[in-house]
Amino acid sequence: MHPSPAPPPHVLRCRSSADFLAALPRLIGYTAPDSLFVLFFQGDRSGHALRADLPPTDAAPDSVELLEFLCRIIADYDDGAGPTAVGVVISSALSFADAEGPPWRRFARRIERRLRRERVALRELCCVAPDGWISFLDPRAPDRGRPLAEITASPIAREARDAGETVPELARLGEIPEPDPERAAQVRAALRAPSPDLPEPEPVPPRASGSGSPGVSGSGSPRASGSGSPGASGSGNPDDASTAAGGASRAADRRRARAMIAETAALARALRDGAPPLAPPTTAALARCAADPDRWLLLAVAILTRPEFAEELAERLGPERFLGVAVDTGADGSAGPGPHGSVDDRAIPAEGWSIRGILTAVCPGFAEQARLPALSERLLTALGETPTSHRPGLLALSGWVWWLSGNQTVATRQLAEALTLDPVQPLARMVARLVRAPLYGSFVAPIPSAA
Repeated sequence: MHPSPAPPPHVLRCRSSADFLAALPRLIGYTAPDSLFVLFFQGDRSGHALRADLPPTDAAPDSVELLEFLCRIIADYDDGAGPTAVGVVISSALSFADAEGPPWRRFARRIERRLRRERVALRELCCVAPDGWISFLDPRAPDRGRPLAEITASPIAREARDAGETVPELARLGEIPEPDPERAAQVRAALRAPSPDLPEPEPVPPRASGSGSPGVSGSGSPRASGSGSPGASGSGNPDDASTAAGGASRAADRRRARAMIAETAALARALRDGAPPLAPPTTAALARCAADPDRWLLLAVAILTRPEFAEELAERLGPERFLGVAVDTGADGSAGPGPHGSVDDRAIPAEGWSIRGILTAVCPGFAEQARLPALSERLLTALGETPTSHRPGLLALSGWVWWLSGNQTVATRQLAEALTLDPVQPLARMVARLVRAPLYGSFVAPIPSAA
């Protein structure tokens, strides 16, 4: 059964600068003062967007770093559809009255000159303040700004009001909601219940009495069968027994890995494709899954690709390759420092995989941000219903999804919360390191499109 194709994006048609500013919160998904917003256009349509904090002042020494960052992002941006054009909006907490004219005017002019020098087409360059707005590309713009009522009177703003749309502030974005008490109680009860165990490695059964060859006890320790110590009688060979035990252990690992991969794939399907919210037992299973690095990695792979991909990969590479992947590695490729300077005790496979290494390599090519908002909402609902003691791994997963969608601010906030709850949680520590840098190739995914 194939999923139905996604509906075409809702197009917001902008016929003026006021329309463009009315569309901005709907395109970005939030509002934020003291921010620089950049929208990337291909032809007449906007595509991705990014936000950055404004510098402390608009003086040249304070703003040069942000200008360099902006030019580097634009130079690296490649949507495969011709030359890039941008629209730039400065969201200012400083008013026209306090600035005695347009706020951030000098910074805006430096942006304009630099982008023209870089041969970047500038579609719009605006500033919105608490008491007015201005387009710096309009030679007739009044020095004291235009009234904000022109933005609220835009057909795009009216459409949003008529539809009951609301846009949160960035400071409120990604907040964990208050749960339904009954559902939260069901999640707690499911977490208190014994966890359904996956198949564990099975002991090698002892040979028939009198063979003199060693077996393996239930605890994994060697024991003699027959008349005495290993190899003391009969034709048994300790090396043969060791080989048999190793083969049985590998077979058990494969069975355990297959069961883990299949179970996590089913959970990923519910997380990705189900209508929110998840059933309480599924939320409890998700919390347990996100606390285990092996399953956390499988969930991440399912989000980046599709739930069945890990199962298909396991058939090619061997399912046991998904057991014991290192959470993180140091700069030299060895296990990185763990809590309090210790070495992470999760073994690194011979191939040197680590969860952070995989995400670092794969995430920049991710291009399906449009399906992440619904996923983030499910994760936020699940977090609200999950006891705080079970949240750190789930917060690491949610923070990674926000970073993948282009929102480093919310990601950093959620990882800080995870590490407040558990300062040594390895997944939260790893993702916190990962999200320190923005994912340049993956900006905020727009829901509609501006034209």
